[in-house]
Amino acid sequence: MKDSLARRVLLSLLSLALFLALTEGVLSWAYAFAKTREAMAARERPEQKHAQHDSELGWTNQPSRVVHDLYGRGKHFTTNAQGFRAREEIGAAVPAGRRRSVFAGDSFTMGFGVGDDDTYPARIERLDPRIQSVNLGMGGYGADQAFLRLRRDARALSKNLIVFAFIAHDFRRMELDYYMAPKPRLALVDGRLVIENAPVPERDAREDARLAARLFLGWLDLGKALTRVASALRPAPGLELAKSAAVSPPRLPFEAVAEAMFDELAALARDENTALLFVYLPTRGDLLVSEQRVRDWAQRSAASRGIAFFDATLAFRGRESAPLFGLDGHYSEAGNTLVAEALLPEVRRLSGLSPVAEGVAP
Repeated sequence: MKDSLARRVLLSLLSLALFLALTEGVLSWAYAFAKTREAMAARERPEQKHAQHDSELGWTNQPSRVVHDLYGRGKHFTTNAQGFRAREEIGAAVPAGRRRSVFAGDSFTMGFGVGDDDTYPARIERLDPRIQSVNLGMGGYGADQAFLRLRRDARALSKNLIVFAFIAHDFRRMELDYYMAPKPRLALVDGRLVIENAPVPERDAREDARLAARLFLGWLDLGKALTRVASALRPAPGLELAKSAAVSPPRLPFEAVAEAMFDELAALARDENTALLFVYLPTRGDLLVSEQRVRDWAQRSAASRGIAFFDATLAFRGRESAPLFGLDGHYSEAGNTLVAEALLPEVRRLSGLSPVAEGVAP
C-alpha cells in the first residue's frame, strides 16, 4: 500500500513538473513571438509612405510626392520632382542675390516628425531668406548613403556650402548591408573607396523571413544559452593585444572607411569651390550617455582635413530636453528651431554672408 501511494505521489509530481515545463516552454515561445512581431513592426516606418527602392542608395524619396498629415495634423511631407524634401523645384544655378546650402544627412536632417516648414534646414532659410536650403536628408541613412546621395544628386547643383550632418549611429550603419532595407556599403580595397552590395537588391519576403527567424531564436532562452556557450568558446584576445588596448584604444571599426569618405568629400568641395561643414547632431541618448568618442574622432578627422566642424550638442546643454524631442526621439519643432538658430551664424559665415541683414534674425 505504501509503495502504491509513493508511486502515485511520484507520478503526480512528475506530471506537475512536465506540465510546468510545457507551460514555461509555451510562454517562452509566445514571448519570443511577441517580441519578434514587435521588432518587425518597428521596421515599418513612416518613410515607406514616401520612399522607393534605389539601386544605388538602397532607398530614396519618391519624386513629386505629398503625404498629408504624415506626422500628425498639418504636418505634411512634400517632395519635389528631384526627390528633395521641398515644395519647389531647385534650379541648377543659385538664385540671384542668395546663397545656397545643400544639407545631406539622415532622418534628423530630413525632419522626421515635423512638417515641411519645421525642419532645421527650412528654419534656417526662414531665419535668413538670403539662404536657400536644399534638403537631401533621408530617413534611415548611414553616413555612407548620405555621402553617396550628395555625390550623385547634388552634382548638377551650383552651391555655396555643403552641410554634411550626422548622428553617431550613422557611422555604425556604415558597417551594415541591411538596415531598413538592403543598402550599399563602402569598403577600402587597395586604399581605394569602393561600393559593395551594389546594385542594391530590393527588399523581399525571404530576407524578412530570415530576419524574423534570427530575432525569434534570439529571444528564446535556448537561443540565449547557445549564444553564451558560443561566446565562452570564442578565444580570448592575447595578453599583448589587451596591453596595447589599455595604452591606446583601438580604432573604431568604421574609422578607416569613413576617413577615406571624408577625403572624397573634401576633394569634392575643392573641385566645386564650395565650402564644407560637418555638423554633429545629438540624439536624446547623447544627452544621457555621451557619444564623446565618436564626436571627438569626427572633430579630429575634420580638423586634420581643414573641414569646419559644428557640434550642435553644445546648444542642447542646460536646456530642458523634453520639448526638444518628439516622435521616435527625433527633434520636435522646438528642437529643429534650436539647431537652426545655433547653426545659422556658421552657415552665414561659410556662405560669405554678413552676420545680420535688415529684417533678418541676428
